[in-house]
Amino acid sequence: MRKLLDRNSIIAGVLLTLASEVSAALLVLCVLLIGRIGLYEHLRWFGAAFVPPLLLLRHYAKGQSHPLTLKGVICTFFVTFVAFMWMMLKNHYITF
Repeated sequence: MRKLLDRNSIIAGVLLTLASEVSAALLVLCVLLIGRIGLYEHLRWFGAAFVPPLLLLRHYAKGQSHPLTLKGVICTFFVTFVAFMWMMLKNHYITF
């Protein structure tokens, strides 16, 4: 894992971002399943999956020694966040 964090490539940024989002989403899913709380009623809680990628983004932006990884993190975060917001709009969780 340490080698992946030190690599300067777009693939590393994409993989790290997706791994952090999926692990946070699985944690939220486990909490919802253990608490026997309805998933459809609490889709907003999956927004917490975007906190670890933001911390990852901050880490790479502050270091400034891995610009390609930073670009991969930014692009992946943007695409997944837009997809999440589209899903929230489609299911009428947020409205204009």
